[in-house]
Amino acid sequence: MQTIVDYLFGAASFVPHGYCLLWRPDLVALHAVSDGLIFLAYASIPAALVMFVRRRPDLEHRWTLVLFAAFILACGLTHLVAAITLWEAYYGLQGVVKAITALVSVLTAIAIWPMIPKLLRVPSPSALQRLNGKLEQANADLLAEVVKSQATLDELNSMRRELEVRVEERTRQLAVANRDLEQVNDDLSTFVHVASHDLKEPLRSIHHFAEMMIDDHGAALPDGCTEDLNAITRLANRMNGLIDSLRAYSRAGSREEIIEDLDLEVVLDEAKDNLATLLRETGMVIETRRPLPKIRCARVHLLTVLQNLIGNACQHATGDNPHLIIEAEESAGGVRFRISDNGPGIPPESEDDVFKMFYHLSGATETGERKRDVMAGMGLAIVKRIVDRYNGSIQLNTSPAGGAQFELILGPA
Repeated sequence: MQTIVDYLFGAASFVPHGYCLLWRPDLVALHAVSDGLIFLAYASIPAALVMFVRRRPDLEHRWTLVLFAAFILACGLTHLVAAITLWEAYYGLQGVVKAITALVSVLTAIAIWPMIPKLLRVPSPSALQRLNGKLEQANADLLAEVVKSQATLDELNSMRRELEVRVEERTRQLAVANRDLEQVNDDLSTFVHVASHDLKEPLRSIHHFAEMMIDDHGAALPDGCTEDLNAITRLANRMNGLIDSLRAYSRAGSREEIIEDLDLEVVLDEAKDNLATLLRETGMVIETRRPLPKIRCARVHLLTVLQNLIGNACQHATGDNPHLIIEAEESAGGVRFRISDNGPGIPPESEDDVFKMFYHLSGATETGERKRDVMAGMGLAIVKRIVDRYNGSIQLNTSPAGGAQFELILGPA
């Protein structure tokens, strides 16, 4: 330890640097004051750097700045020791300080060069000012756009509130209209039911008395009376069918029927059983293609649709081999039906009228001549009403065999 102290501070064999200056007061003062001021300045710069680094913990290269501060402080210490050696020959201490300064200088030089490209990428104050101006302009434009958007949003909100008021008013009006329509339908159904009951009683009597006159007095009646009485009977039957069709039409759109999952094959067999006599008389052959799907609806509605479409084909059947093809498949809108016959078809001018109430289309005789349909003309109108009840659609096309093809969709109930 004593050897190190002697090395650093031993001055017995050396003379102070002032001897080299011949102790001239002006030279000694010049060196002493210059080295002292340099030391103070060098000591102040590292202090400022250290304070800056401590207040900016977000700096990326803070240790480089600390190393640079150590470098400046070491340089300042060399001047301080040089001032001391004017009076004391501590040349060992001066050498150690210079060695430390050299080491710190080399480390600082090594660290500073890789930083040059990064420092060059730092924008200049003028570039930063220009960028700041652009940012301020963009911010002003964005603020103007926000104000404009807010005005548009306020206008849209106002329109939305107005639309909500209109929708609420329209909904209220539709609710009132729907209640009124339901009341009208209820009143109409009640009227049809009562009227059909009241009309059927005198019809039964007319039909009954006409048949009694034929049975009891047929031989004694004048020529032509029997034919007139038979005409009365036929007209009474037609009137009775018309009343039944009106009742069926009034019930076709009813929502009171039970909705259930139905096997289409089973309902079709039931329809064929109900129409067995008509099928036998006309010789109609019914063919189904591919397995028929399940369908969810009211049984009475599905049965009515099938019976009316099959009956319509039988009414207008011609030739020796009447044929009816029934197809059904599931689709996006519900169950799609195609019912095609090989009959005479429907003239294009009548395609828009066949779904109207009481519309009659001529049938065909065995000789091919057209005859007046004796039915009430309500079957297809009833089918259309039921299809509408299920939010479906129905259209008339020409079948591949040249007859009529009805394509309809029954949507989910």
